[in-house]
Amino acid sequence: MAQRRRISNNYGTIHERHAENVMQVLVMSDHAWFACNYQRKQSLWRRTMLGKLTLGFVLLGFCGFATAEESRASGGYIGGAYGVTVFDDGGFFAGLNVDDEDTSMQVNGGYKILKHFAVEARYVDLGTYSVQGINFDGTATSVHAIGIVPFGDSGWELFGQLGLGTLEIEAAGVPGFDEDVVGGGIGVRYSATRNFSLAVQTDVYVWQDDSTPIIYDMSVGGTQLSVQFIF
Repeated sequence: MAQRRRISNNYGTIHERHAENVMQVLVMSDHAWFACNYQRKQSLWRRTMLGKLTLGFVLLGFCGFATAEESRASGGYIGGAYGVTVFDDGGFFAGLNVDDEDTSMQVNGGYKILKHFAVEARYVDLGTYSVQGINFDGTATSVHAIGIVPFGDSGWELFGQLGLGTLEIEAAGVPGFDEDVVGGGIGVRYSATRNFSLAVQTDVYVWQDDSTPIIYDMSVGGTQLSVQFIF
């Protein structure tokens, strides 16, 4: 009789341990599902953004088969851009969990002084990034010199820019601060008419963080699709 009780008790203990193991497996599976689902969403978002940029490249390429016009040689203009960006902390947040990808939006206005030169002012929302789950936003206001190399009267032109400005960084629960930035980039533009054009461009904004004894070179760069109306 005592032996039966011991066997029954041992069986109950084994059963409880088995139930605990099953629960642990279920919890781990649940966590893995959420992690996998999150990664799928992130991957889907990135594929969608890359798809949009790829579509932009394709549309810009098809423009080559359409009737083009040489852009106006001079005049004021306004424009905007949208694209994907990547934040590079230069090693400042090494070892921490950093979400360094987002999207950017830009509005600009300027004056094309000569066929090969323009001056432009920009306001750029560089995106939202996070370190250990703490979000911070970056916006830049800058002035740029634009060099332009038209390809004859084909409607295509290559352009490059170099500028100076101010970067404003804001984070939840932390006072915002400003940094001096240098901007640079290159792109290709197609003028569908003398007043309207589409472009694909790559820009980067660089600054130095000297809040610690070690100075870190940081940047936000990305690829954008842009439009411009010159009048």
